[in-house]
Amino acid sequence: VLVHQRAKWEDFEPVTLRYRCRLLRGMFAKSRLNVEGCLNLGSMGRDVYKGIKTDVNYVLLADIKPRSRKAIPSTQSADDPRSLSLVVDYELVLRTLRTSLQGLPRSSFALDGGSLTEKRWYNLASELWRDTVTSHEIMKFSSTLSSMD
Repeated sequence: VLVHQRAKWEDFEPVTLRYRCRLLRGMFAKSRLNVEGCLNLGSMGRDVYKGIKTDVNYVLLADIKPRSRKAIPSTQSADDPRSLSLVVDYELVLRTLRTSLQGLPRSSFALDGGSLTEKRWYNLASELWRDTVTSHEIMKFSSTLSSMD
């Protein structure tokens, strides 16, 4: 399950959500980690997201602190009900996420036939993170995103 913390209102836009899900599905296509599933904002009871076919376990958590009107971008009015209605309450998502995680199937994902302990998971995750950070493709993708600003 991929959790996007401190998401801004733009991150909750359906178009952005669909794009990110396609991107995540592509990034993990050849990985042993399975990110596909139905744990997303649509399955958490938000009607505006129910029609979006994401097929990725991708959950957005809004910023915990409410932003003041001054912090809202000038291109977006605080009175625009559409943008503010897209943002899902942090506590609601977190509460739903906790119960949903317990119900997910537990695959027999293990290394070398042994059970996956917390220490082994940390070793695997840190190795994967190191490989991701030093990946030439990720660096190229990052520079492409930076040049778009």
